Amino acid sequence: MINRTFVGIMLMLVAWTAPAMADAPIRYGIVLAGDYPGDHPSSTEAAQGVAQRSPLTNIFGMASEMSPMDADVIIRYTSVPGSFLSPGCGHGDIEAFSARSHQMLYQGKDTECNFKFTWEDVGKQVAAAFAPGTSAYNVIQSEKAPPPPPVPVAAAPPPPVLKKRPPQLAPADRLAVIHQAEQEGDQAQGSGQRAKAFAAYRRALEGGWSDDDASGRVREKLMKLVAKGVHLPEASAEAHRHSVRARTFLQDAHTAQDYDHAAGEYMAAIGAAPWQASNYYNLGLVQDQAGYLEDAMRNLKLYLVARPHAADAPSVQDKVYALEARIEKANSH
Repeated sequence: MINRTFVGIMLMLVAWTAPAMADAPIRYGIVLAGDYPGDHPSSTEAAQGVAQRSPLTNIFGMASEMSPMDADVIIRYTSVPGSFLSPGCGHGDIEAFSARSHQMLYQGKDTECNFKFTWEDVGKQVAAAFAPGTSAYNVIQSEKAPPPPPVPVAAAPPPPVLKKRPPQLAPADRLAVIHQAEQEGDQAQGSGQRAKAFAAYRRALEGGWSDDDASGRVREKLMKLVAKGVHLPEASAEAHRHSVRARTFLQDAHTAQDYDHAAGEYMAAIGAAPWQASNYYNLGLVQDQAGYLEDAMRNLKLYLVARPHAADAPSVQDKVYALEARIEKANSH
């Protein structure tokens, strides 16, 4: 029983003293101010007197409060002369403030008379004011605490990279067909034969997707005819098949390669039915996800050419503006 009681008491003492032991002792610096009658003690003598005659420790004298050295608290003792009625009796004002923040933490008076420099009274007052658990003690300990570790700065994201899709170019014989069909379509347009122009442009593009300049020109001319209300044929089963395949690829798309597969299907759908504006819109969205910003912007613009007054035209135009900005940003790096 005795052993258990002894152990219990020791554990309580350890628990009670642990917080205090964790705090570093406070260091005090003393500064004298005011007029002292008779001999003027130095700050060093004052510090020695306080250390010898009071419970205050870790104290040293300071030449001036502008040189705090490594003090945590600065004690400023200011002499106050006696009054006319009691010319031989004066007192001292005691002020203690943080050497770091200059926050005033204690104010008191030395009640002795005749400037006997009773540093015992000064030391007792300050020691009581900064005893563990007091607000002044907590302020000093919080200021002495090491600064929190710097917050790691997130690395800057890598600059955007403008991806370029390998161009799909038509073979020479196919390119000759495109040029011939474009000329026929332009002649029909000039004579006001929109249906004939549509048929010529359709013939130029139905051979499959091609990235050459001629195909790009013909697609825009075809979309302008769509906007003018030319009669549109039904999409072929092949075009429908590729559209369904593209949507299926998109359902589980997570990588750029997944979006590439979907984009390839939409290109095939456009090759089978180049007048379907919705496929240009869908292709543009997919190419945006895949990182082909210039291709995406080009195809969204084709959708707007075909449907300038569609309900979603303003939002599609905003997408085009955003793509323009992203392309400029990528080109600036």
